[in-house]
Amino acid sequence: MKKAISLVLSLVMVLTLAVGCSASAKTTTATTKAQTQATTAAAAETTAAAETTAAAVKVDYSDITIGAVQPGPENYYQTFFDRIQESAEHAGMSITTLLSEYSTEKELSNVEDLIAQGVDCIAIFPLNSDSAQQIAQICNEADMPLFLITAEASEGPGVVTCSVKNDFFDMGYMNGEWLVANFEGPAKILEVQGALGTGIGDNITAGFAEAIKAREDLEVVYQKDCVWDRAQAISFVEDQISAGTEFNVVFVHNEDMCGGVVSVLVENDMLDDVMVITQNGSDDGFKMLDAQQIACTVTNSPSLVAGETIVRIMQYFDSTLKDNVVDAGIYAIDQSNYKNPETITWDVSWALNLVDAYIESK
Repeated sequence: MKKAISLVLSLVMVLTLAVGCSASAKTTTATTKAQTQATTAAAAETTAAAETTAAAVKVDYSDITIGAVQPGPENYYQTFFDRIQESAEHAGMSITTLLSEYSTEKELSNVEDLIAQGVDCIAIFPLNSDSAQQIAQICNEADMPLFLITAEASEGPGVVTCSVKNDFFDMGYMNGEWLVANFEGPAKILEVQGALGTGIGDNITAGFAEAIKAREDLEVVYQKDCVWDRAQAISFVEDQISAGTEFNVVFVHNEDMCGGVVSVLVENDMLDDVMVITQNGSDDGFKMLDAQQIACTVTNSPSLVAGETIVRIMQYFDSTLKDNVVDAGIYAIDQSNYKNPETITWDVSWALNLVDAYIESK
């Protein structure tokens, strides 16, 4: 009897413990789930609050002043910085522009002056990649965002915020490629170069030389650095004519010099026998195409580059800048497409449309 009672009591104790453990486990599981749900809910609230705060923050572009450094007064540079100013002001920003007069010392001094003035960022068309590296180091030391225009810095410790560029090697190559495809018969070429030693004229020449290797009958017989100067370009071609140099193609590194070259060929009754190709895609280039004075120009529209630059500056201050190198694009223009309304020109609308498109996308 006692054994039976003892067995019953033992059974009751076991059942009681089992029930107790089960209840404890359920309570622990429920508590853990509740804690997890509470943590998830808190995280979701934090994320939502952060997103609401981010969405509520709007950059007032009128508080931003751009410090711009222009390398020289040549027509392309002047037009470019006119477009930079128009685009910046269209976005509501202020801009201060200093001229370097093709001097690297002046260029570095201008950057330091703008930083001292308290601008919010630097936008510069550097004279060469080594100078750009020095400028990057100066800006990094001052915690100043740096935007390079149509250039990249050489290797070094300096970090560039963003480079908006045209590839001048590719531009020269595109001129040469067009000539390879379109010129009939052997060519003896005069090359009227832009300023060598700055990286621009050198790269144009290198790209052109690389492209015309595709044909053995295309030869540069004479080339000269005319430092973007129309008078020097005129003098160079006149001297070659006087010296009796044989040529049937002239490649001119920009349209301002090209206008002078064309006038010399017209005066000497040679334009019908000499093909002229050039670069820039300015209004002057379109006029010369329309008059059939040139065969091809490669555009590196300052309006397009200026618009892209201002958009990247806005993206930086909006904390949405992703790319630190942007290719603004180059295009060959000839008799087949110069009247096409979609052909990119120097008109300011190309810059302003890019700014408007970015603002509308926000």
